[in-house]
Amino acid sequence: MLPDRRLILLPGFGEDHRIFRHVLPYLDGFTIEYVEYKPLLEKFDLDTITVKDFAQAILDEYKIAPNNYVIGHSMGGYLSHRLKQLEPGIANAMIASFTDPRKINTFLKYKKISHWLLNKGAHNWQLFRDAMQLRYKDRGSMGELEITFKVFESYKTEDLRKLAKMMFERPKGLLNWLRSTVKYKHSPGVMIHGIDDWIVSAPEERHYTTPGDHFNLATHPEIVGPLLHSWLKYEVEQRSWIEESVMQEALWGWNS
Repeated sequence: MLPDRRLILLPGFGEDHRIFRHVLPYLDGFTIEYVEYKPLLEKFDLDTITVKDFAQAILDEYKIAPNNYVIGHSMGGYLSHRLKQLEPGIANAMIASFTDPRKINTFLKYKKISHWLLNKGAHNWQLFRDAMQLRYKDRGSMGELEITFKVFESYKTEDLRKLAKMMFERPKGLLNWLRSTVKYKHSPGVMIHGIDDWIVSAPEERHYTTPGDHFNLATHPEIVGPLLHSWLKYEVEQRSWIEESVMQEALWGWNS
């Protein structure tokens, strides 16, 4: 039996399916599905939403199985990591992402400031847009920034606050607050990080470094794409080998 070829893609904060458009040619051979956050966010209240509960909602809504593959960018990568903690059989890839929210370098890491700014609609302020455009001036990722502005406009302010709350939510437990890095049970399958990413610092975990900034999968798909392709190929081969071994063992036991 061939391994399942279902691949779920999770965009980041202020992103949609378009963030993956440049690497799609390298994901050929898989049945691709995109996670939409808005319908799920409506099921939660701002005061009670947690990243664990939201990850569980994604798991349930999209019926993500242990033999599925998941790729996430930025916050989407973090959500893929949280999915793996709930369902360890998932193979996940994280691009420009983090397992520890302290790696976030923007105002979103500061709870009171981020909530105040989002409440005021700062994500739609021209001043905010001008500042971001200045930061990305002459970069190939400027187009991704323009798409992000459009996606922000499509979100309710409260839903953006829910996403922000989850993004900087720290794992509970005193030791996790004291440790230099967060401890978790199940490690990411692969992590890919742009060398000039100023939004998220490079992970402590083993990872591939690529040219580009936070949007390296869009500006350097010729590098990020083959890394994803190789990772998927490896995961498929591993699962094929395991299934074949189990089948042979079963046949050997039946014939003995």
